[in-house]
Amino acid sequence: DGPFLGGLTLRSLNVKGFTSQGILAENVQGFANADYKTTIDRVRVNPASQQAVGMRINGDTTWVHVTNCRFLGPMAAGIVYNGNEEDCRVGQCAFYDAADGIRIQGQGRLLRLRIQENTFYKVGNGIVFTRLPGEGTGGLVISQNLFARLRGNDVSVPRGLKWSAFRRVFPDDGSGLRGNMTDRR
Repeated sequence: DGPFLGGLTLRSLNVKGFTSQGILAENVQGFANADYKTTIDRVRVNPASQQAVGMRINGDTTWVHVTNCRFLGPMAAGIVYNGNEEDCRVGQCAFYDAADGIRIQGQGRLLRLRIQENTFYKVGNGIVFTRLPGEGTGGLVISQNLFARLRGNDVSVPRGLKWSAFRRVFPDDGSGLRGNMTDRR
């Protein structure tokens, strides 16, 4: 539990058998310098409950990078973001047998959140927004991900809200949604 955990690295761990959440990060504040960001790398997450969440990231969070992790269900969600996220990244991770791969809930501000080069396989929904992100949101990138054999949507927005309402959260040059692949026709 933060707030300042610059330079913390969790690497090559096997987190299993939990029933609520495998990793909980509350108000974790890393720093831009490569030596001071918070890194969660090569962690394998495997719960004992379908209602569990692999990783829950709450509050004001900056410079937390989740890389090369495996979220293996069954579980409710691989990663749940609930708060203000700035300069955070999820990259080169695999999500399998989860109701949602990544769930972004609440109305927090998302600033330069990057979800890149991940595999979402046999999950309900790949990336889920439960609400429109908060004021000041921008620079969101969802790119070069693979969505395969999903039961729901690759990216899901709340019922009744149009995708066009989310355009403001992506970079103006269109780079926020490039290179994703899906097995849908």
